[in-house]
Amino acid sequence: MWRCSNRKCNKQTSNREWSWFASTHFLLEQAQKLTYYWVFELPGDFISRELSIGGEHTVVHWKTFARQVCLSVLEADIEQFGGLGKFVEIDESKLGKKKYYKGRGWRGCGFWEE
Repeated sequence: MWRCSNRKCNKQTSNREWSWFASTHFLLEQAQKLTYYWVFELPGDFISRELSIGGEHTVVHWKTFARQVCLSVLEADIEQFGGLGKFVEIDESKLGKKKYYKGRGWRGCGFWEE
């Protein structure tokens, strides 16, 4: 909880406000650990047991919520390539490496067929 230092103000606000933790009912520590485990793609049953929360369904709901937050951030930051009067060319590349010069190479990228 944040409180204004001015005695006359008495304004208070949650430290969750304006963060993605604002809409969760978990303790802040649990929400942070859930996020950490989600980033490292740990299984739901492990997360549920580790944090002693309501079950795997709760963890699945949290993972979906985290993906939606990430998607909304990415969609807000989309930049358009090209534009009016500009052209964008997309090309494919085949990259590979032969080990000990053995095996088949790929045509079109500097390797040869044996």
